[in-house]
Amino acid sequence: MEEEIKGLRMKVDYLASLSNNACSAREEFYRYTVLLIGETGSGKTSFLNLLYNSKLIEELGTQVDGAKISQIKHYNDLKIESSSERAMESKTSEAKFYETEVCKMKMMVIDTPGFGDFRGLGKDKENVQKIIDALKQQDYINCVCLIINGRQCRMSASLKYILSEISTTLPKEIFDNIIVIFTYTADLLDCNFNIA
Repeated sequence: MEEEIKGLRMKVDYLASLSNNACSAREEFYRYTVLLIGETGSGKTSFLNLLYNSKLIEELGTQVDGAKISQIKHYNDLKIESSSERAMESKTSEAKFYETEVCKMKMMVIDTPGFGDFRGLGKDKENVQKIIDALKQQDYINCVCLIINGRQCRMSASLKYILSEISTTLPKEIFDNIIVIFTYTADLLDCNFNIA
């Protein structure tokens, strides 16, 4: 548990350092906009939960305090997330916008439906359109967080599809601002995904 918390803290600290560096020279009320994308079940919404509760998790440390744990806000329906009959179905059906403050940085995070849904390529195409519609509502996107399950061994067909859609949908400048976050792993040494 302590090792997992350490790994999660490293991910939040890294994202916070990027946002602090990117906005250090900008005005005080600048909002950093992040797009979360990944396969169904990769942990996008769980990462969002971690990000939004990072201050509380930092305060909590490795101590289990029931009062503080009860303060953790979940940005998903836990009953739907744990439903076994819908295991391969994207739990996030629409792009959702969440605002928070991470390390004194105002942040808008766009949580998106997952790719690789068992309902097929048609559903993936529908989800791409939902993401495009959500992006049209924003003046700018600072970065894309590509969430990958670190327990996977290699790039799946749906992950290739995600990357293909990103490259055709978003401006080429965004490629300098893509962050890959491996979930279900404490550190890169524990990661099964073939990075090469």
